[in-house]
Amino acid sequence: MKTLLLIGGFLNAFNALFHIMFWKMFNWKESLQSLDFLQRAVMQVLNIHLILVFGLFAYLSVFKRGEMTSTGTGRIILLFIAGFYLIRAVNQFIFFDMSYAMAWFIVGYCLVLTALYGISWKLSLN
Repeated sequence: MKTLLLIGGFLNAFNALFHIMFWKMFNWKESLQSLDFLQRAVMQVLNIHLILVFGLFAYLSVFKRGEMTSTGTGRIILLFIAGFYLIRAVNQFIFFDMSYAMAWFIVGYCLVLTALYGISWKLSLN
């Protein structure tokens, strides 16, 4: 179970790094100019906060595995993280064009994270 969380932690660290690269990767300095000021600000602020959330998920998963699997609060966090990624997988179908292979990769990636944290939660109940 703790190995599952370690894998999840490294994937969350990757997610944080990936989101840090959004400004350059998607050329946000120019591409977000088509949005009005408020929408542009919301997009970037939400991304910054996602980076922090992924960082927290990574930290807890790598350095607090014991607490995550042995305390009530830790188990709630495991369930929350599993739900976070399940909802992200569902949102892929709602908000993105599924005709691209990358869209399906993202669904699979999110479902893997859902499974890592969901199985860890289930095993922690024993």
